Amino acid sequence: MGLSTRFSRIIIAGGMAAISALGLGACGPDYSLFKVHVSITGKQDELVPISNCSMSVYADSDERIPVLRDYPLDTEYNNGELVAGCAGGLTKSNVGIFSYSTSRKDGSLKFRMNAYSDSAAVIKSGASDMVQVKAYPPEIDVYVTAKTP
Repeated sequence: MGLSTRFSRIIIAGGMAAISALGLGACGPDYSLFKVHVSITGKQDELVPISNCSMSVYADSDERIPVLRDYPLDTEYNNGELVAGCAGGLTKSNVGIFSYSTSRKDGSLKFRMNAYSDSAAVIKSGASDMVQVKAYPPEIDVYVTAKTP
């Protein structure tokens, strides 16, 4: 193997290592991770049993155009018992903890949860305060309590 071939391979290997390092450096903590604690106040069977729940996320103070609209909150069971989510009259006051992440680096977000009846009417609703976006880590705790409108 000639000297120029060895030199070329060293340059190629060094260039690939430099590109990889730059790529990994760009994947740093440039996102925010929210831990959204959702609960419901009042009697769960006040009017109509809750059929399902969804979460919407709004940027800054503009509640006309959501960043995320009506994302269904998954229902989770363990041995037949409702652990998280909304399902019929079984919905517990502590609906669960749900995660949300964004690549936004600044501004604020507002989280709104709606609980629906079988007829798709909103029977419980609640929203968080505006929450400042910060780079991860740590996770940002958000609290949403829904009640009868």
